Amino acid sequence: MKCSNCGNTVNEGDLFCSKCSAKLIWKDNQSSEQDDSPSGFSIAALITGIASVPIVPIVLGGIDIKKINNGLAGRKGLGFDIAGIILGSLTTIAFTITIIAVSV
Repeated sequence: MKCSNCGNTVNEGDLFCSKCSAKLIWKDNQSSEQDDSPSGFSIAALITGIASVPIVPIVLGGIDIKKINNGLAGRKGLGFDIAGIILGSLTTIAFTITIIAVSV
C-alpha cells in the first residue's frame, strides 16, 4: 500500500507514513488516505479571528500552515488559516491604533 501524500510504501495498520509523517486513514483494508479535514489549529485560528482576538489567530494560523506544508495537517484548513490570519492582523492593527489614540 502507498501513502497518498508522498507515494511511500506503508505497512497495513501504520498510523503515519515513515517517510513524510502524513497521517494515514485505512478504509476497508484497501488503501491509505491522508486525513484532509481542517485541523483544530485552523478552526481555532478562524474562530479567534472572528472573535477579534489580537495576535492569537496569527500564531495559530501560522502553526497550521507550517503543519500543512509538512504534510501533518489537511489542506482544507488552509482557507481557515488565511482568514484567521487576516482577521487577526486587522484586529491587531485596530487594537494598536486604539491604544495609541487613547494614550495621546
